[in-house]
Amino acid sequence: MKALATFGLALMSALTFAQAEGITVTGTVSREVEPDEMLISFGITTLENDVKTAFEGTEKKAEAILAYLEGLEDICEVETQHIQVSEKNEYRNGEQIRLGFRASQFLKVTLKDFDKYPEVMSKLIDLGVENIGGVQFVYSKAQEVKNEMRIEAIMVAKRKAEEIAAALGVGLGTAEMYIEPDGGYAIGGMLANVRYEAAGNSSGPTVAPGKQTIQMEVQVRFAILAPAE
Repeated sequence: MKALATFGLALMSALTFAQAEGITVTGTVSREVEPDEMLISFGITTLENDVKTAFEGTEKKAEAILAYLEGLEDICEVETQHIQVSEKNEYRNGEQIRLGFRASQFLKVTLKDFDKYPEVMSKLIDLGVENIGGVQFVYSKAQEVKNEMRIEAIMVAKRKAEEIAAALGVGLGTAEMYIEPDGGYAIGGMLANVRYEAAGNSSGPTVAPGKQTIQMEVQVRFAILAPAE
């Protein structure tokens, strides 16, 4: 009798635990899109003997670059990411030698016309751009697509939960938890997909952004209902 009572308590505890935890499922949907924008990150740097001259040199380059890019307003957007001024040193024979002060400015350009890439890059280099951090292809309406896919992902999760509940012989209650894990874009083309011929009279770059996959994922926990008697 005692063993039966213990078994009954264990079963009740297990059922209570299951009901408290519920059924947690993931719903994932994806959609392929063609990138429509290029994000180009680059920097300009000036090295001089004093901070002021270095800063003014970089500012002069930046003004010319911004004036050029702002003239492409229909196909281009530009933003300054950060400005940095630092002392540049070098070790020679165990002794630290100051070479001067380096002023840097880093910018990001959103280019909407891929065919303009060779022209834009050539001009930026002429204007003093030295450090090209990378080129990334993106789809400008990715968030809108994810919003459209959200309901579909929730329905996928709900169908999974219904299948699990049916297999367990229990009822499916209301949703108790909803999470959208971080993520979204599938891996897109980076600088490896772009070749730039700096020689000038070349055939230009080969831009191969390919397709990207936008993914929408949700996690939902549903309550468990005791089966109807």
